[in-house]
Amino acid sequence: MDKQLLTETGYNALKKELLYLKEKRWKEVSKKVQESRNFCDFKKDPEYQISVDEFATIKKKIIDLEYIIKQAKIIKNTNIRVVGIGSIVTVKEVTEKYEMQLKIVSSAESYLSENYISDESPIGKSLIGHKLNDNVVVMTPSGMMHLLITEIQ
Repeated sequence: MDKQLLTETGYNALKKELLYLKEKRWKEVSKKVQESRNFCDFKKDPEYQISVDEFATIKKKIIDLEYIIKQAKIIKNTNIRVVGIGSIVTVKEVTEKYEMQLKIVSSAESYLSENYISDESPIGKSLIGHKLNDNVVVMTPSGMMHLLITEIQ
């Protein structure tokens, strides 16, 4: 069994999502499937098929979340001198001259829209283990990036 590295915040968010799916969404979709079953010809009713597909999707999500939570190892990054999982890192893209703040997290809790990047992503992988003022060269699918670490929290 592989341990799933998670920050404490990410672990709590996954537990909260699992609780919501099990206690609310599962019941809502089950009811929807049952109602569709009572009023339809199964082979011809697309609404029934949609509700069955949604039920299967939620069931899979619950199984996946339970597995991740069961395998979880909570990372508490207390070393603010070296980038690791849980670090909030401010980097300056040297050639383009812009700054961004990234939180390095596990793949299970990455949300690019919130700048939570996976430790398995090209940028995350490249930053881990580096220190303040290190220059890091990252090969991304869109090309080479030159990052300067300006802050680690």
